Amino acid sequence: MFKLMRAFLVLVLAAALLSVTASSASASCGITPYGLIGNKWYALGGEGSPLGCATEAEHDTPGRNGRTQTFQYGQIVWSPDQGGNMIVATWSIGTRVFVDWGPTDPFGYDFFIVRWDVNGSNVGQTDINNGPRGYGSFSFDSAQGWSTVVVEGCDSHVIGSSTCRQGWTPPAGTYTAPPGSFGISAATDPAHAFDGLDQRRAAAVEHLACTRLLNPGGAHAGENEGVEMAAQLEMARRYGTGYHCRGQLPSVQLVNQSLMGTGAHPTGSSFSSAICSRDGDYDTFLKGLMVVIYKYWDLLYANTRTHILNDLLTENGAHSVDDEKTPVCGYIDLPESENHRLLIESARYLSNQKLYDATGNAAYDNNANGMRAYLLGQLQNFAKFDFLEYNARPYQRYSMDALLNLFDYARDPSVRTGARIVLDYTTTKFAVSSNQLRRAGPFRRLTSRTDAVNQWYYGNQSDPQTAFFLMWTGLAGNLGNTIPDWFTNEAVIVGLSSYLPPPAAVYRAMNKATGPYQETFFGGYRPQLSYAGEDAAPGIEIYSSSPSFLLTAGGVWLPSGYGRDEWYDRIGTNENYGVPQSTTLMPSGNHPSVYLTRDQFIRFDGYSGRSPEGRDKVNTCVYGGFACGLQLQVPQVWWNCAEVSTSGVWQFLNLNTPACGNLGFYVVVHGSAPTTNPEYGTVGFFDAVEASSMSFADFRTHTLDRNPGMPAQLDPHAQYTFGTPDGHYYTFRLVSPGGTNNEQLVTWADGQQLGDFGSAPLAQGPYLSSSGHSGYLELWWPEGGVRTVLDFRDALNPVIR
Repeated sequence: MFKLMRAFLVLVLAAALLSVTASSASASCGITPYGLIGNKWYALGGEGSPLGCATEAEHDTPGRNGRTQTFQYGQIVWSPDQGGNMIVATWSIGTRVFVDWGPTDPFGYDFFIVRWDVNGSNVGQTDINNGPRGYGSFSFDSAQGWSTVVVEGCDSHVIGSSTCRQGWTPPAGTYTAPPGSFGISAATDPAHAFDGLDQRRAAAVEHLACTRLLNPGGAHAGENEGVEMAAQLEMARRYGTGYHCRGQLPSVQLVNQSLMGTGAHPTGSSFSSAICSRDGDYDTFLKGLMVVIYKYWDLLYANTRTHILNDLLTENGAHSVDDEKTPVCGYIDLPESENHRLLIESARYLSNQKLYDATGNAAYDNNANGMRAYLLGQLQNFAKFDFLEYNARPYQRYSMDALLNLFDYARDPSVRTGARIVLDYTTTKFAVSSNQLRRAGPFRRLTSRTDAVNQWYYGNQSDPQTAFFLMWTGLAGNLGNTIPDWFTNEAVIVGLSSYLPPPAAVYRAMNKATGPYQETFFGGYRPQLSYAGEDAAPGIEIYSSSPSFLLTAGGVWLPSGYGRDEWYDRIGTNENYGVPQSTTLMPSGNHPSVYLTRDQFIRFDGYSGRSPEGRDKVNTCVYGGFACGLQLQVPQVWWNCAEVSTSGVWQFLNLNTPACGNLGFYVVVHGSAPTTNPEYGTVGFFDAVEASSMSFADFRTHTLDRNPGMPAQLDPHAQYTFGTPDGHYYTFRLVSPGGTNNEQLVTWADGQQLGDFGSAPLAQGPYLSSSGHSGYLELWWPEGGVRTVLDFRDALNPVIR
């Protein structure tokens, strides 16, 4: 590993030497280094070097023989005790620390020892063997803080220990820290969301290109390398082919050099167990490579193009059933995941286009080899049934990236249209199911990424579409008009695409003030996935939005849809299940002093008494501002800030107080121990109403007047009717009598019986709706008076009108 680090550093040093001429090195620096330290600074590139400008004048090294000068990103130290011209330079990019030393003349050494401390404590030491006798370089990853490096030259002996006669150099230090958020051009008005889009794109690609270190020598390529290559080339496109990030090679040279050092490895899933392992995920690199070869082909050298066409486009030709499965230990074929299948087949389709251009070989003709028909069939399934991995964390990113590539680079108009239909459906679904780009709905895969674990809805394991919409809309007020570093890949992925969500999505994501609405989604009964051996049970999602809050049903627990779940459970943690989350009441606004995470939301956590965690949970009792369920939680933060009124078991909370942040709504809570099944915890219901619709006194009075017979304790297996303070009547039950997912928990609404979910369409609501599971979808954009039809009923001829 240390040899690899040294090789990497040699290339980075070459970047510093090539990137900036000495004549302009100190043109805008206030302090000009001189002498041996100045010579080293100029040699590394001066102002454009990885060290940046000097922040202080050169001075004696405290307690040592030598001189030290501090720069923006590190230090240079003269250490005459190890040689009259001995210089040690240390700098950092993010948390990677680089050190370069020499020359040690008149001394020469068999090896060097490099030792590094962080915040005054030693954390590492290594020997640098088999290198030059008078100079060297090394890099390492460091924790956040002040990292200092010392170097000692030593001689080996056949008998006895080595000798290090000249001792340690004075320390040279640098401050290391992971990349932070980057500022963006923010927006709150959907009519102007795209005004600042190009600034956001530029900020995202620069942040990614210049805070990550793409290995010039190539790498075992995965998703990160593909996105980083695209970001580097976008910087060259924007600022010229000579552009380079601090301490790196010029972007065009860097990417070409890295591509030439990159080799292929298997596509599809990776895994590791005590019995065997599989090194896959090359398709996650291919999705980024598609952007490189279609958007920046002119920036690739001739030999790089040849290497790509001959060696890197490994998924090509006709569809192969071998890509529908993952071989495990030579004993069993498991079904390949949905996102990998889409990554592989989209890369195959686009690779075929390039290879056909280069060779004219009919094997790469997507019409003749069946790829067009195959891919359109897969896209149609998404328009009919949503993704099997619906709302997946993080795999939405993979699936949507594949769709973006097809939209951007497929030459067949029907394939582009098919990709657009699925993207428009998916982005509009996110828009209607989110609040301030926060989504709390259920999902399938990965079970470790629930809101109960993440807490923060802008965290690095939250919904990937949150990151996508931060880039598209600029709605980042809750983040100080920045995008967090952990969302940079997502921001660059959508930033480099020409796809933009439809107005129906942009307006609903940014503006909830048009009034209340409810959207329901039911995945339906999709074709069985090959090699799964079982049908994939459909997800159920309910989102009820009002200007001041979003009420989200937690959904239901589901098997993975990939089969053999019990087998996975026996050998390790199975993270492929459909996850039922809590049913949550998410305010649109913020508390003035408490940052609102999942645990601060009024919610029903639901009850599961079976393994795996969450099994048999059914959190689907949501209609309008009403929700019911098991394991009721009303966090203390609301009791502390609300105006509270009680009447027996009824508790009324006015959250439209300055202490609560004037959140704009009231909540009535009816919660108690159940008459049976004490393991259900506190059970009951709550109802939220906009404060603008009535006074708090009327809210309390109307609720009590309309529910005189509501018992103090509820039987989880009985039905009750609740009259809301704003005039609605809902009949509900806390658990489904048949114990099945599809049974409605709200059985009647305002005199209308609600059928079970099994007969529900894919999407039902005012802004996004479908005709059953036929592939026919409609988007409604009331501000523009436009209703858009996404018609994928004919698999080979999708239409948008």
